[in-house]
Amino acid sequence: MVVMRNKTYSYDTALIMKATGLIAASAAVATILDLGAAYVEGAVILDVSAIEFDTADEKYEVLLQVSNSATFADTSIVVAAIKFGDAANGAHDVSTAGRYVMHFCNEQYNTVFRYARLYTVVSGTVATGINYTGVMAKNPVA
Repeated sequence: MVVMRNKTYSYDTALIMKATGLIAASAAVATILDLGAAYVEGAVILDVSAIEFDTADEKYEVLLQVSNSATFADTSIVVAAIKFGDAANGAHDVSTAGRYVMHFCNEQYNTVFRYARLYTVVSGTVATGINYTGVMAKNPVA
């Protein structure tokens, strides 16, 4: 269970999308969740424990991608994203550790996408990178 702003998000360990670990280059997270063949609404909770902004040109984009390919070898689309970095770099001017939430649904363009994964895009002069955990959760209970 994760609590944020008086809302409780429920999840179990099968919904952990990314365990702790530093990311210093663009890459997909190895964990791919099978959401089933039905429509899903939820949230991805990101707990950022460290984020590097030494030169002010770093930008980190955490994307939630969905696909109907279990390996993402076929079409994938982004259904949620958050950008960390300086506003001059097109980010949300977020440069501090903390908890962040991305809400999503897996239906786009009248198609339900079965599989989900996180992908991190890293750009700029990066020395250490970003460290975060990510977990998919049901919609919050008030």
